[in-house]
Amino acid sequence: MSSGRKLPNWDKFWTWFLAYLDERSEQVWQQVVRPVLPEADGATARDDRMTKAMFYTVVAEIANHLQEDLQHAHKQHSLLAMRRQLVSKQLLRSGGLVVDQLSIQLVFQITGWITGLWDPKPEASTEFLAVVNNGRQPRRQNLTYNSTIQRQEAKIDAANQSLELFMNRFGELLPVPQIVIRQDSDGGLEAGPQYINSQYLAFEGLQQVLGFQVEWTRTLAQHLDYDERNKTLYLFAQPSLCRVLYRDDPTTLLSKIFDRRWTSDVNSSPVNAHTRLRRIGIETLLAEVLLTYRLLFGRSSKSRIVAEPWFADCDRHHPRFPPDPFLRTLCTKGTEDQDIKALYSDLDADSIEDQEHVSLAEFPFLGNRILVLQNLSMSRQPNSITNLWRDRRNPALWFAIWAVLIIAGVTLVLQATQMLFQVVQMVLEIVQFVHDKGRPTANLLDTLLPQQ
Repeated sequence: MSSGRKLPNWDKFWTWFLAYLDERSEQVWQQVVRPVLPEADGATARDDRMTKAMFYTVVAEIANHLQEDLQHAHKQHSLLAMRRQLVSKQLLRSGGLVVDQLSIQLVFQITGWITGLWDPKPEASTEFLAVVNNGRQPRRQNLTYNSTIQRQEAKIDAANQSLELFMNRFGELLPVPQIVIRQDSDGGLEAGPQYINSQYLAFEGLQQVLGFQVEWTRTLAQHLDYDERNKTLYLFAQPSLCRVLYRDDPTTLLSKIFDRRWTSDVNSSPVNAHTRLRRIGIETLLAEVLLTYRLLFGRSSKSRIVAEPWFADCDRHHPRFPPDPFLRTLCTKGTEDQDIKALYSDLDADSIEDQEHVSLAEFPFLGNRILVLQNLSMSRQPNSITNLWRDRRNPALWFAIWAVLIIAGVTLVLQATQMLFQVVQMVLEIVQFVHDKGRPTANLLDTLLPQQ
């Protein structure tokens, strides 16, 4: 794939992305957007062309700022720095504490929308910056669930921090590789099991044995997070955003943020100095998110059937359903679908589509979460004949068990039949014996059971 090459069907994903931005901006248009946009003074309608054009100019400037290579020590990617840059270009108003705080709120909202790093709450607070948290905090704090989002609010003063530090205020919003990949000459993969057994990750089987519910999230770092206490599996609701962001290019929207985090982790790593760590960029995470949908749904027709009702009667504004049409493709289409073929080709992942055992090296970001689901699935056993019949996670074991049960059942039936024939034969012989002695058959009971 050539550097920066656009993916096939690019217009389709951009159409969704622009509709998504329109939907999100509508939620805060009156309270946040209009008060800080210079062109919004005379605008009375949401679709005012000049105001809308100004809004998208702001979005583009924020995206450009995130891609800048800030080499000067006094510069950093922060919400406050982005706001100042927008004000200097007269794209945002300046003057008055409330306007300044609302403009920071707008930068916070837009950055979350276009990156997926957080899902901002659609509110016009001038004191706090808040994110949506779909997770549940445990009431007993000594039994902690390591949730991605640990706090939902940060004071607006935190906007002067770099984005990496700012996101730490909410939790682990910036995904980092959980499985260390070293150079092959230095030992290769450093993890536990080196392969993923896709049979244990089929969604239909997983849901059957674990009994979880799916919670859709717009926070990228929550994807595939499993809350065992609350039986909840979190899935990223916007795979089209991953397609929009994915590039074979060193200067993508999130690459600079990830590069700085990666450099920081490597510098602070206790790994031997002679061991060279590979750089794992944002494009790897985006590819993993897209491929994990196929691990869950793509390899099992029953899993795709389970997912189909989710999309049957939904509309764009369903409160619990993600309005991304590409999600339906990933969850309900087979390998012959053209969009699925294009996906594997673009991600250079054709070789893993039909493999039962997938190398863990394909998922440095999400590998640990995949292993959690796999280990939980392997540790659960069917507790009834019905569940045993439905459990197809391990086809070889399933056939072996049922072959043994069927053979054993047939053997028992044959033995019971043989015993029945022997009893009948014995009774007939007794009847014949009595008849030959000249005694009435009616006295057979007296012969068998002499009176006391």
